[in-house]
Amino acid sequence: MENFRLRVFRAVADEMSFRKAAEVLHLSQPAVSQQIRALEEEAGARLFDRGASEGHGTQIALTEAGSVLLRYAKTAAATMEEARRALAQGR
Repeated sequence: MENFRLRVFRAVADEMSFRKAAEVLHLSQPAVSQQIRALEEEAGARLFDRGASEGHGTQIALTEAGSVLLRYAKTAAATMEEARRALAQGR
């Protein structure tokens, strides 16, 4: 029941990696990137700073806007889980 883009966002924030989030979600890395870009466009703010790290790959960090959204996304996920349990119990 959770919004898919917010679920992808939370996975990237939890893993601090687009690749690792893709593995956890069983998606391709480009699909994860696409969902994050769409969410950033919808929010009107960058959610992650993407900087090159030494060696290969990209180091990412939450922006201030990303930190704010993450708090709300975690609350929304918990609320939706409570709603799912209540529906399953017939309340």
